[in-house]
Amino acid sequence: MSIKPAKVSVEDRKAYGEEPQFDGQPSAEQRQSQLARSCNWYNYTQDKKVAKKWTVEWLELNKHKDLAKDFAKIKDSWTPTTCGWYSRMSQLGVELTEHEQEFIVKRCQEAVANHQRTTTEEEEQAKDKPKRPNIQEIMIAKAHEAGADIDAVWDEYVEGDIKASQKPEGIQNILANYNILAQHVSILKDQWQHRQDEIKEAHTGVDADLSEAYSS
Repeated sequence: MSIKPAKVSVEDRKAYGEEPQFDGQPSAEQRQSQLARSCNWYNYTQDKKVAKKWTVEWLELNKHKDLAKDFAKIKDSWTPTTCGWYSRMSQLGVELTEHEQEFIVKRCQEAVANHQRTTTEEEEQAKDKPKRPNIQEIMIAKAHEAGADIDAVWDEYVEGDIKASQKPEGIQNILANYNILAQHVSILKDQWQHRQDEIKEAHTGVDADLSEAYSS
C-alpha cells in the first residue's frame, strides 16, 4: 500500500526537512532515538487533527474498530499526539512493539473517557444554566411593561370625569420611556383594538351582557 507523504508547509520543510523515513526496522540500540527524532519532527510540523486521523486509521487496521469509532468522535484537543506519531510510523513500516501498541490503545481509551465525561458535564451545566433572554425577548417584555402603564392611565381616565373632547394623556411619553420598537407597537395596538371593539358593541347594544358589564 502506497503511503502519501505527510503535508508540510514550505517554511517547515526548510526548517525541519522532509518526513523521517525508516530503512528497515530500527535496531534495539537506535530504536528509542530514531522514534524520538520522528516524534519531534511531527510535533513541529503536524497538529492534533492530523494525529487524530492517523490514530483512527491505525485502530481500524489493528482490529480496534469500536474504539476507532469512539475515538473519531472526540474533540481534536483530546488527541494524544504521540499515538498519532506512532501510528504514522507504523504506516511507514515500523513494527511497533507490544508495549507501544498497548500504549496507543490505552491512551485512546483514556481520551475517549475524558471526552465523554466532559461532554456529560457540559450538558449538565447547560441544563442548570438559566437561559438569558435575547434582545428580541427583552424588547417584547418592555412592550408588555409599557402596556401595563398604559392600562393604569386608562383606569385613571375612566374613573375620572370623562369628557368627550378629552383624551388620556401620557401615552406617547410611556412609549418613549420604554423605547418601544415600531415592530412591537402592534402588541399594544391589538390589545386596545380588541378593547375598542368591546366598547363599541357595548354602546350599540349588540351584546346585552357586555352592555351591562360596561354600564357600571
